[in-house]
Amino acid sequence: MRKFVIIQLLVFFVLISFLYVDYVSGESKWNSVTWDKTFGGRLEDKGFSITQTEDGGYVVAGWTKSKGAGNSDVWIIKLDENGNL
Repeated sequence: MRKFVIIQLLVFFVLISFLYVDYVSGESKWNSVTWDKTFGGRLEDKGFSITQTEDGGYVVAGWTKSKGAGNSDVWIIKLDENGNL
């Protein structure tokens, strides 16, 4: 019986700790959009990788048919923390 109570308490504290982290951060794991922007043109453009940089911005890598020579060119975009070029 004592083991059962200890296990219940441990589970309770683990669950509370997860809720506390989400509450303190002010962000939801499921709904935390910082900004939403579209880049490219009228043809097919795809981003395959995004990495946050040390200055708080982002680097996006992909390919474009809308820019450059127009035949699936590599496309690397550097954005600031608000998603601006």
